[in-house]
Amino acid sequence: MKYFSLLLIFLLTACANTQRTPTGFSMHEEDTNNFLFAVWEKNITAGKPLRIYIEGEGNPNPKKQTALIFAEKDPEQNVVYIARPCQFITHKACHNPAIWNESRFDPAIIAETSKTAVEVEA
Repeated sequence: MKYFSLLLIFLLTACANTQRTPTGFSMHEEDTNNFLFAVWEKNITAGKPLRIYIEGEGNPNPKKQTALIFAEKDPEQNVVYIARPCQFITHKACHNPAIWNESRFDPAIIAETSKTAVEVEA
């Protein structure tokens, strides 16, 4: 029983969302009907240009979020970070590993990510 408990704790920890919200950012989810995107925003002012960072790593829980690091260090206002589909969020589409592996640059997925950026801007 002791080993089962340790194994269970290990598995839950390994699968947990370890994504943090950077200082000054707020996180929300954008639903495009086909995907649910994790989005972090900083100092959004309507009518001003956006600086959008899109994560390039397709892994559902990457160890290093390079684009988020750049977004966090960006001193400007209107900074947006959009995670790839299936990153940090569970959604019915995420049960297909192709979404976050070989299809992550598929035109349909790029269109969904673009929809998310437009929703943030609105």
